[in-house]
Amino acid sequence: MNLYLSSYRLGERGAELAAMVGGRKHIAVVRNAVDASDDAERHRLGRERERDALADLGISSAPLDLRDYFGAPDALRQELRAFDGLWVTGGNTFVLRRAMGLSGLDALLRERVADASFTYGGYSTCCRRSPVVGMVLTRARRLSGADWLLKPRADCFLARPDRDGT
Repeated sequence: MNLYLSSYRLGERGAELAAMVGGRKHIAVVRNAVDASDDAERHRLGRERERDALADLGISSAPLDLRDYFGAPDALRQELRAFDGLWVTGGNTFVLRRAMGLSGLDALLRERVADASFTYGGYSTCCRRSPVVGMVLTRARRLSGADWLLKPRADCFLARPDRDGT
C-alpha cells in the first residue's frame, strides 16, 4: 500500500499522489469524517471540491459512504475491488474511526497493506499521529515483509513499500 498523507487537502505535491495511484487511476472518496454535520450544502461543496481537485490530477473518483456498509464488510470488500485507492477527507477522526470499524474498512485496509498497487491518501484525519495511519503503518511493517520508504515533506507524508532497498 502506498500512503499519501497531506496536512490539508491535496497539499502541494498532488503530482506525487497522481504518480502513486496506479491502474485506471480511479479512487473512492471517503468523507465519513464529516458525518456529524447535517449541512447538506457543505457536504455537496466538499464532494465537488474533492472530485474536481482529483480530476485536475488525472484521477477519477467516486464517493464511498461507509455508512452504506455498516455490518457488511464483504460487500465493502467487493466494492473496493473497483478502485485503485482511497482518498479520505478531513474532519472528526473519532467519527471516521467509528465508520471504519462498523463497515469493516479498518480490517480491509490491513488486508491491503502488502498490495503495492493500492494507494491510501487523505488529510487531517490521516495525519501521521492519527489512529488511522498508525494502524495502517504498524500493520504494514508487520505483514508486508518489506521495509518502508518514508518521505516526510513539509505539507505531506509519503510512504510506499521499499522492495528494492532504495
